Amino acid sequence: MSVDIENKKEKDNNCNKCEYCINFNAYYKKTQDRYEKTHFGWCEHKHNHIFKDNNCDKFIEKAKENNQPNIKRFLRDFSLILSEYSKILLNEIEERDNSKNND
Repeated sequence: MSVDIENKKEKDNNCNKCEYCINFNAYYKKTQDRYEKTHFGWCEHKHNHIFKDNNCDKFIEKAKENNQPNIKRFLRDFSLILSEYSKILLNEIEERDNSKNND
């Protein structure tokens, strides 16, 4: 049982590596016939050079093709933003109507 827990922790740590984060931009080096990824890059969050195996508390997974969890997360967040904007607009409309009726 403890081996399964350790394997899960190791898997979680590997999934949160900077190289899989949206804020990480890998550096490339030019070889004779192609470009190869290096083991370090730039972190947009920290504004610093980092190794791809680092971990960070601001990890955001890069979107993958047909990645359902990322799509669902985006749609949930987007719907929350839209509902907040609609509340603001409805309040403004209601305030305008009330001010016109009072005049």
